[in-house]
Amino acid sequence: MIEGLEYRLDLGKDAAKLNSELFLKNNFNIDLEKYDFHAEKIRRYENRTEYSFSWEKKGVYVPWKQGQGGAKLLVEVTVAGDEVREFYKNDLELPDKFLRYIENQLVLGEYLYRIFYFLLLGLLVCSISIALRRKQDFVPRLTKKWYYYISGFLVVVNVVDILNNLQNIIMVYPTSASPNSFLGLSLMRVLFNISFLALSFIMPGIAGESLCSEVFPKNKYSAFFSYIKSGFFNRGMASSILLGYIIWVMMLGIQATIFYFGQKYLGVWREWHTMAYLSSSYIPLLSMFVISITASLKEEIIFRLFGISLAKKYLQNSILAVVIISFIWGLGHSMYAIFPVWFRTVEITLIGIFYGLIFLRFGIVPLIVAHYLFNVFWCSAAYILGQSTLYLFIGSVGVLFIPLGFAGIAYFLNREKQEKQSYLILDKIQEYNLQILITFIATKKNQGVSSNVIKEELIRYNWDHTLVNLAIEKVFIN
Repeated sequence: MIEGLEYRLDLGKDAAKLNSELFLKNNFNIDLEKYDFHAEKIRRYENRTEYSFSWEKKGVYVPWKQGQGGAKLLVEVTVAGDEVREFYKNDLELPDKFLRYIENQLVLGEYLYRIFYFLLLGLLVCSISIALRRKQDFVPRLTKKWYYYISGFLVVVNVVDILNNLQNIIMVYPTSASPNSFLGLSLMRVLFNISFLALSFIMPGIAGESLCSEVFPKNKYSAFFSYIKSGFFNRGMASSILLGYIIWVMMLGIQATIFYFGQKYLGVWREWHTMAYLSSSYIPLLSMFVISITASLKEEIIFRLFGISLAKKYLQNSILAVVIISFIWGLGHSMYAIFPVWFRTVEITLIGIFYGLIFLRFGIVPLIVAHYLFNVFWCSAAYILGQSTLYLFIGSVGVLFIPLGFAGIAYFLNREKQEKQSYLILDKIQEYNLQILITFIATKKNQGVSSNVIKEELIRYNWDHTLVNLAIEKVFIN
């Protein structure tokens, strides 16, 4: 890299071309007899002239579509004076129509993602409203500390991972800008992203716990509420984690099947690039873990625990709720390098429907485990399936087995799975409200009103559904 005003003696085009040919022959043993001359470019600076020459390899041509051109394999050298400024040993020149197609697809992907972003903000606003409105209810009061702790854990590991990838921040530093300004803006981005991460986990989590206990009262382990009451270290938790491994394998099969049909019948293709993109991290295994645990926790809480529960509450249909939320989740993956870009939305929507059905039947824990394993696998596929060091191979497998280690601890500890009775952990205000509800419900019962009618009336007036259920149980069952 040299300054724009730096001087180089102009030897002329013919000498520059000869130097380029000798450079390719002496350094890479390239026989230009196997190439056709492709193009030359001249760029004049104030104190030097740069000459660029490229050659096209004979017999290499990758057609795009009928009559729409194809890709050519080039070697290219740029010379200034007697110095080689830059070179490309294998440069694939793509046809203009292909590049325009890619550009249009990326624009479409960005449009879809913007739609997703507005829908996500809508979900977050709803979660904040519900969490604040119900903050004194029984379920939010009992679960909020757990979400604070997990959010704190996510914030800490993500800050550590930012330091683990500090060189990636430095690499994009524009040398024309002030270092202080660049670092200040980078710090502001980090603070914003970390704050958004915490908010988008805590609020949907608390609101989702409250809604889930209301709309799925028979599915005790759909959310974390029952685990918080009974404990995490038992064989029930171990079974849920093992189920997560089974779901992960099934999901890989589902994804492979979707892509098979997409490629065979819809012309779907993806941009294959080096998968070991985490190798630039100081500790690749750390980045792998942080990316996977953050995405699995945040997305399953927002879209499964909160999203499906919210949709079920207002649509009164579990399957429709699963489909709608899965589609929104699919839109959030529309900027991946898969073409046509709409196919990625279809793929993730179908996977989301599968996830949603698992959530309805088995709860949140197996999904978080399966989602974590899925992300780890694709982050580490190059290390596990390709050529890598023994450290990266064993480390990647080790990161995949982290949930299994927790399952082993839970299995052998096997603490008694006994939920605390809800009425034993009420605060004074909730105890007072419970007595009011018991008196009201007893009066209604004496008037011949059924428990379901009473419950619907009280829920309609925003009474805590947990207290309502406790009061109905006291009056009608005890």
